[in-house]
Amino acid sequence: MSRREKNGEARKHGSVNGRPLTEQLFERISRRAYELYQLRGEAHGHDAEDWFEAERQVREDIAGNPEGPAR
Repeated sequence: MSRREKNGEARKHGSVNGRPLTEQLFERISRRAYELYQLRGEAHGHDAEDWFEAERQVREDIAGNPEGPAR
């Protein structure tokens, strides 16, 4: 992919602090999923459930607070 295409993608999807929003979203979901894992007592075997719940919570948080993260 050319530099121009990459820059166009960053503008198209937005960026904050030079990082694509999708990367920031992934990081927030990842952190929240880990928090859920810890709250569960670090019980293994629930990774997908924790991830989907974290994704739901983060997206809900963003929808209710588009200015920035509450966590």
